[in-house]
Amino acid sequence: YDIEVFEQIAEIFADKPQYKHVKFVIPDEPHLSLNVCGTNMSFTHGHLSTGSGNIENKIMNWWKNQTFGGFHSGGSSILVTGHYHHHREINDPRTWIQVPSLDESTYFEQQAGKKTKQGVLTMVVDKNGKEDILKAIHFLEMIIERDYSETDI
Repeated sequence: YDIEVFEQIAEIFADKPQYKHVKFVIPDEPHLSLNVCGTNMSFTHGHLSTGSGNIENKIMNWWKNQTFGGFHSGGSSILVTGHYHHHREINDPRTWIQVPSLDESTYFEQQAGKKTKQGVLTMVVDKNGKEDILKAIHFLEMIIERDYSETDI
């Protein structure tokens, strides 16, 4: 998993009293489900979606199978994946969000014949569910040239 950086950040935040309200949830299995302000959400890489059809069909079939199998991710109203590199979203009636990739993937480029459109996706989930996520997408168009130290956190 690429989560070691979050474990390190969690350790830094744990030593800072001003961030005692910040909670880190770090998965110990391939899928993570949690309740965010009354909205059940699941997070998975997405590489376990298989079968025929387009990407959307593969993900939606995987999600339906999770529901049928009684797995925790099947009960979520929002599913977030990362495997397919480009932002996508389906709202019908549940929401699937494919987040963009942060890096340029040579493997993806060679496999798909196109470059990754890098980006960071943020969203707000409150007691009413998810807010307008498309307004919260910020694509990386420049490299931030500032070095951050522990004192900046």
